[in-house]
Amino acid sequence: MVPTTVKQSDISITTSLNVNLDAIATNIETIKKRQPHKKMIGVIKANGYGCGDVAMSRILEKHQCAMLAVSSIREAVHLRNHGVVLPILVLGVTPKDDLTIAKTCNIIITVAGYDWCLECNDQLENLRVHIKIDSGMNRLGCKSETEFKHCISILSDKGARIEGVFTHYAKSDDKDDAFSMHQFKLFSSWVKASGYDFKWIHADNTDATIKFNEDFTTAFRVGIGLVGLSSTSLRLYPAVSFTTKIVSCKPVKKGERVGYGLTHMFMDDGFVAVLPIGYDDGFLRMNQNRKVYINGRYYDVVGRVCMDQCMIYSKNRINRNETVEIFGPHIPLPIIANELNTIPYEVLCMISDRVPRVYYHNNHIEKIEVFRF
Repeated sequence: MVPTTVKQSDISITTSLNVNLDAIATNIETIKKRQPHKKMIGVIKANGYGCGDVAMSRILEKHQCAMLAVSSIREAVHLRNHGVVLPILVLGVTPKDDLTIAKTCNIIITVAGYDWCLECNDQLENLRVHIKIDSGMNRLGCKSETEFKHCISILSDKGARIEGVFTHYAKSDDKDDAFSMHQFKLFSSWVKASGYDFKWIHADNTDATIKFNEDFTTAFRVGIGLVGLSSTSLRLYPAVSFTTKIVSCKPVKKGERVGYGLTHMFMDDGFVAVLPIGYDDGFLRMNQNRKVYINGRYYDVVGRVCMDQCMIYSKNRINRNETVEIFGPHIPLPIIANELNTIPYEVLCMISDRVPRVYYHNNHIEKIEVFRF
């Protein structure tokens, strides 16, 4: 074996998810102005929606975010291991066997229902918790007011530190807010009826934070809005782009075919260019026949997308090393999501951890993170 001291950051980058830290900072401040008297919870689950949870936590901390939220105890411990000191709330269900870790790492746990309380009753002492209310989404949380009160009772009896209560809107991105208002009324009535003095009361996600204005909750949660996405009319700045580069371009003749299965036949003479991006990077096979953007023009993705590469067709030769936009200013993320019959969340989360994350500040590269190679 030949020893090496070469750092991953020293290797040239062709494919990258580019994160504009200045845009994220602007979005944070813009959203905070909508709820100036409430605390902000920055949701950075799924590796910060693909943008890097540690980097996202740093900028949130810099802009006085009061708490972070993640999906699992594993995600929370990852942040602690990287020196993140902000309070961290786990939104998902934490197994009983991991509650000792939660206490050791000072991580806040979601109480998903009375059954969980009973199962974990001998591990609840000094455990920091937020109780979740199922106000109509039928996912996690207490389904009835009675169950909610039972949870408060057993948590109190067993010495848990009950710090917060929350719910989650099912349709806050809908133009019709009737169901969201139904959820809020149910949630607020249960919390008031409990008589418990919760420090943290939160229901709003990004869209609800922007759209709704009430003085009952004490905090709001923002996730996808950090990178500039919202269904509202509030002006947020797109903070991420996905790019790669041309690595090969060669001529093809009319009638020739390309890719696995030879599914695409060229109808004219031209050139086929190869991009070093494929489904292991998160550019899935369903992107066949979609378009990418290069230097003022759009090009068709032809043939099946491979694990590590895909091909585009051009009537004229394209220079090697030309930058290719998968999504960004010329192919907005919501557009690609719509074309793939999905949502922007999924497109971002599909970008794999072998794609380097490149962070920009003041139009210069501030940091490069490589999670897998």
